[in-house]
This record gives sequence, structure tokens and C-alpha cells, in this order.
Amino acid sequence: FPSMWNILALTCCRGMSPTDTELEAAGGARVEKPRLHLATFSDIFDPRLMLPLNSAYRHGLAPLVLGMGSAISWGPGMGKAWNTYREFVFTRTQPDDIVLFFDAYDVMFQAGESELVNMYLAMEARTGRTLFYNADVFCSSPRKAEYPPFNATPWRFLNCGIYMGRSFALRRLFKDELPANIVDEDGKPKRLQNWHTDFFLENQDLATLDAQCELTQLVFELGSISAGFQNNKLPWPLPPGAVDLVFRDGKVHNTFTNTTPLMLHFAGPGHWPEKKNERRVGTCLAYEVLRLADPAALILMEERALNYRQGRYFGVVPWKPICTFFVSDWDRYAFKFQHFSDRLLFSWFYNGGGGHILLVGG
Repeated sequence: FPSMWNILALTCCRGMSPTDTELEAAGGARVEKPRLHLATFSDIFDPRLMLPLNSAYRHGLAPLVLGMGSAISWGPGMGKAWNTYREFVFTRTQPDDIVLFFDAYDVMFQAGESELVNMYLAMEARTGRTLFYNADVFCSSPRKAEYPPFNATPWRFLNCGIYMGRSFALRRLFKDELPANIVDEDGKPKRLQNWHTDFFLENQDLATLDAQCELTQLVFELGSISAGFQNNKLPWPLPPGAVDLVFRDGKVHNTFTNTTPLMLHFAGPGHWPEKKNERRVGTCLAYEVLRLADPAALILMEERALNYRQGRYFGVVPWKPICTFFVSDWDRYAFKFQHFSDRLLFSWFYNGGGGHILLVGG
């Protein structure tokens, strides 16, 4: 029989994850695969978690949501998220375990645990690296010129929205705690992504990019699904091949690399809301893809949002939270009225009735 590592490398190169049957055939016996941990960070139970959690549950995954109650802000203000991940790696995983961290609000899963682990092992066997980052077409780091050449695809730069690696590799990444607000050596604010970039550039023996989009895929546009969208138009030109994606048989496929990525990352314009969209006011590409992948769940939620029935979900349509929590002017007025009416009712029931209503409402 061919060796297990040859099977892993071969299946990875052909753009799919090896099956358990192939792994068993290669090893002559059932392969004992490493344990997989999935986690994300959200400081509140944000409705945008619907995107990763719906798709994860559909594929039998049960990610942990860390950080509830620990407020953070985007970019340089994500030090607490870093430290939460750090504690998770050191206290809740074993060195050989595989750990997958992903952004809480713009990531969608297209595969389950077996496919994720098998693909990771295939890439590990082929590259000799143990930490894989989502690959991007843009770079904000001042060290952009130091990147190794990933010229075979447009995805040449690091995006820390998804990364997957052995716990022992992540222990090197998370060696030190970070302040709540991250700064560079000159004391200036520094994006967490650029902190990851520094580690990547200085640890080429350990980390690499998923430039072939086998595990992860950045999604800005998607053929006819994003037709007519205006907010997903970037101010910079995309490199050739960056949007060579199709939705087929319930999944997004990359026709440039001939792969079916196991996770989708709808960064930036992928989750920006479209106020004047012909499908739904305030929808976005991320929601439309999720709706195509799991129509039963999303259409049911849409129907319940629009049709009141005592004791059931009603009110906010599901696409608006996913799409950067889109709130139109009318939504804002409606929410303010809702909050005002709650105060009226509170005054009526607990402060002696109508005599206090106007004072409380003002």
C-alpha cells in the first residue's frame, strides 16, 4: 500500500480532503486522528453568530464561543481576544491537538470534522508546516515586501480571520500576552492581523498560507449571487482570479485553484449590507450564500420574523444582523419607539399610571 503521507499529499493536491477509507488503506489499520478544537470570540451573544454557528451545526460541528462579557473593539482593540485564545490553547488543549480559530461574524463552514482534519493532515504532510492561515489578496502590514513569493495564486497575504494549527505551534504564537489595546514598538496602535503577520514572517518553518484555498476561501464576490451589489465593490482593483468562484451543488468552489474550500470568509464587502438590493433591503453576500446552502432554516426564520404568533420568533429579519447588523433609518425609529413604549408600560404598571408617562418618556 502507499504510505499514509503519500495518500495525504496526493488527495490534497487533487483539491479534496482524503477520506477515512483512504487513510485506513494507507496505514493498514484505522488511523487515530488528532483531536480537533474549534473556537471563536464574541464579547456578547451577537446575532451575527448565526452565520458560523448555523453552518457549523449543519455539518456536525460544535464550536465554542469564548469571551462573553469581555468587551473588545476591532483592530488594535482585540488584545483581550488574543489573551482569551492564549488561555484556551495552554489550558484546554494538548500539544498535538489541532486547533481552529475563526472570526465570529463572517465565517461559514462547508464541511465537517472529518474533512477538516483530513485536509489539515494532508497539507501538513505536503508542506511540513503546522500552522495555516487564511490567504488574502490585500495586505495592510508595513512588512508587505518581506512576504515570501506565493505567485501561483492571487491569495498571497495573511488574513487572521481563520487559522488552524497544532497546539504546540500555537503555543509559540501565543507565547506572550498582549495589552487590551495593541501597540507597536513606537507605542502606536497596531492591528492584531499585523501582529500575526510578524509572527508568520519570523516563523516560516512553522506557518504558511493556504494560498491554494483548500481549507479557507476569502469571498468578496460570487458571480450572479452578488450581481447588482454595490457595497461590495472595493476601491482597489482585485488581482486576476480573485473572484473565480462559483456556487454549485450547495457549495462555493474555486475554479482558479480547482478546489472546494472547507470554510468561507466573507471579509469586508462580503458582509457589507446592501440598502438598495432587489432581493432584500439590507442583505449581503454572506447571507445570500448561507440562504442558498441552507434554504429550509433561513426561509423558515424569514417567515417567522414577518408573521406574529405568540411565543415564537418575530421581528428582526435574519439577514440584517448577519449583514453588519444593518439598521435602516426606519428600523432605528422603530427600535426607538419600541424602547419608548417599554418605558411607558413600565411607568404605567409600576409608577402609578398615566400621571408619570410623559415624564418617563421624555
